[in-house]
Amino acid sequence: MILILSLFSPLFVSCNQNNNPLGIGDPNGPIINAGITRQTIVLDGVVGTPSFACQVVITDHNGTPLAADGVTLIAPGPVTVALTPGITGYYSNAGTGGWAFTPGQSYTMKVSISGTTYSGSITLPGGVTIPPFTSPGPIVWAHAGNEDTVTTTETFSPYTSHIYGPVASSGSISTASSTYFPASGTYSIQVNVIKSSIGAFGSNANTVAVLTGTDQLGGTYTK
Repeated sequence: MILILSLFSPLFVSCNQNNNPLGIGDPNGPIINAGITRQTIVLDGVVGTPSFACQVVITDHNGTPLAADGVTLIAPGPVTVALTPGITGYYSNAGTGGWAFTPGQSYTMKVSISGTTYSGSITLPGGVTIPPFTSPGPIVWAHAGNEDTVTTTETFSPYTSHIYGPVASSGSISTASSTYFPASGTYSIQVNVIKSSIGAFGSNANTVAVLTGTDQLGGTYTK
């Protein structure tokens, strides 16, 4: 289990500032780094129960943590959930409060700091399907992001890995492929469908403030 979890990328991904081509924001405004993530682990082709969470990290433009008056997630329904504060500038919710991660649906994060509310919305990506080797086919996802990757790794010698992305297209890799899956054995397959939006929190937040949605599915499959 530890091996599989280690393959997952962190909730907050590195984002290219070209995702904010208009330079939306104030360079002196607060930096809000918010993410909504679902992780699903597969053990020998058996898909586990997904876990999902949202986290927000807030600093000033110099990187000093900032406390918020409140941080709220508004999920479809609508379902409104107040995130729990941790250390200064850190807020989180571990999938409690009646909300769920649903690809293709719009979610809004509201952050109130010193009387000003910063609001950002995102349509979550994902909906990943990895066909088993017993019924091979294209690895697909229903809702694209802008930083999507597929990683395949042999768990046997010579432990060859392939990384397709970070602009992978749904359906471009198949479990029938002899390039990615050349021999019998157990493979680790991980798909990260990531949509990041720099500038999502508007003109008063920092230009590098970002809201990210990530759907991760991966684990072991035996051929």
